[in-house]
Amino acid sequence: MTAPTAEILSPDGTGLARAAALLADERPTYDVEHRMTHKDGSTRWFLSRGAATRNAAGDPERIVGTTTDITDQKAAQASLAAALNELERVVRDRTTQLDEAGRRYRDLFDRAPVMYVTIRRRHGQPTVEDCNELFLRLLGYVLSLIHISEPTRRTPI
Repeated sequence: MTAPTAEILSPDGTGLARAAALLADERPTYDVEHRMTHKDGSTRWFLSRGAATRNAAGDPERIVGTTTDITDQKAAQASLAAALNELERVVRDRTTQLDEAGRRYRDLFDRAPVMYVTIRRRHGQPTVEDCNELFLRLLGYVLSLIHISEPTRRTPI
């Protein structure tokens, strides 16, 4: 017993619709991914490519092409998309955690009861890379007057 064509083709009819459009107008080729229903009820994905052959009057006579089962490829793409979404979520969460840890560290650094200063040699000269508020206050400096060698996320006090 054969299944009716409507049961085999995908519910949205994209494959059939695009093939019909190829016959209706004068597009030379088609390249479409579409679904069809397997005898067991599962959905299979296919890539159909082809061209219409036309008679001397330009009327379509037939479509010549290939249809390739790409179900495994579609499943792999879906798995990759899900993995990418999960990775992006993990990166967002971790970035939030690291930003919070950085803010907590910066707060501890700035409010420490001891002076902290990081100095690095740049072009042969010692340069303040970073310092805390106590360092500035006890030595009478303002952050904007100290040459910080690399940009920090701090705002001048």
